[in-house]
Amino acid sequence: MQDCDVISIRRNAQLEHLTKHAFSGLHRVRSLLLTDNNISWIEKNAFYGSSHIDLLVLYGNPLTELRPNIFNNLQHVGSLRLPIGIKSIIPGAFYGLSYVPELTLEGLDLTTLKTETFFNLSYVGHLRIHDSVLRAISPRAFAGMKAISSLSFSHSDMPSLDADMFDGLSDMLTRLTFEKNRLGKVQLDFPGALRHVAHKVVFDANEADCCLLSGHNLRVWRTLASQSALHREFLHGVWCTSPKWVLDENLLKVDLPLLKNACAGTLDHELQKHLTQRMHEKPSLSELYRIRNSAAKTNSRYFVLLLFILLQQILVFVEPDGIWHYP
Repeated sequence: MQDCDVISIRRNAQLEHLTKHAFSGLHRVRSLLLTDNNISWIEKNAFYGSSHIDLLVLYGNPLTELRPNIFNNLQHVGSLRLPIGIKSIIPGAFYGLSYVPELTLEGLDLTTLKTETFFNLSYVGHLRIHDSVLRAISPRAFAGMKAISSLSFSHSDMPSLDADMFDGLSDMLTRLTFEKNRLGKVQLDFPGALRHVAHKVVFDANEADCCLLSGHNLRVWRTLASQSALHREFLHGVWCTSPKWVLDENLLKVDLPLLKNACAGTLDHELQKHLTQRMHEKPSLSELYRIRNSAAKTNSRYFVLLLFILLQQILVFVEPDGIWHYP
């Protein structure tokens, strides 16, 4: 087995934990695939002597806790694929994974990212966290990520965004994306706090109880939006899921007097009837998102077709002798 390039152990219910030095001596192995087993525990130095592994896959295991140093000695891993349902990441869990360029955490079952959770991931350029129940990020959770350029949160339950969440992020960060999250509170200084680290912050189809964002704060945001692309991007990328009278309106366009009355429960009967009819006539938030993405793909196809036609027109003026002939 020491001479193998790929080792795959699958669907072994007896494989419940990886002991110390479990994979020692695998000097030539480049890919270690441990999928759909029963691994719930990994001891420190389980991968001792396996420093040449480039791909480690742990999909389909009931591993719920990442403890410090469990990936020690895997300094050449370029791709790490973790199972869904991790409930705890103890700071230091990623120690030793110095050269991982990209990390995706899917289906996290933990609510808080602790301070220095990702410390030592100094080569990670892209971090994507999606389909999680994440609700809070401790200050400096991303400290030590010196090379990160793209950070993405999607389909998560984060109710608020605070400026100190992203303390310690590298100046190399150029894209911070929030897509389809449930947002309820955003500090007014949030975009300003990111201006020094993010070239572009993207808010896309996030959801919010707009009563929690109504009133004075939303008016201030709109005033700032006329001067700040970051504020404007936020207002455009957060859509109301309640109250129902302003369902699927984004914060940039929602009628503020209507929102105020809807939140206070003071809408008159005729207006309620009109709004109810309008709600039935327009597509849902998910449908709007699907339509927009479909339109983007259609535009892309038209661009390719146009490019093809232009190339055909150019080739018309090239004779078999290879010489250009202009009309």
